[in-house]
Amino acid sequence: MFTPNRIDQLYLNKQHYDYAYNNGPRKRKNANRKNHEKILAKNDRILNKYFMTRRLDKYIIVYYDVLEADGFDFSFNIGIEVRDDISWAFSYKYVYSIINSLPKKVKIARR
Repeated sequence: MFTPNRIDQLYLNKQHYDYAYNNGPRKRKNANRKNHEKILAKNDRILNKYFMTRRLDKYIIVYYDVLEADGFDFSFNIGIEVRDDISWAFSYKYVYSIINSLPKKVKIARR
């Protein structure tokens, strides 16, 4: 395609001017973003599944191993906040805290 090399060479029109921009290779922006959002959405669906079993409670307690077996990935969260020496991790719609008793349990509440 024609690319001007000198100032006296002009593009034919706007479409001609923008050809390289519109038809060039696209860069992959945030290559891992879709994967991370997919994992976060899956975590949120799992928390929703267990939270909806007892809708009237303000929070529920579920075994850590049960969530992990269901596919929950504890390494992915939106943020972490410490309240009264308890670490709360945030999902899209829920917050959860890991209770380090034997066996391990997870306390889930709505945001």
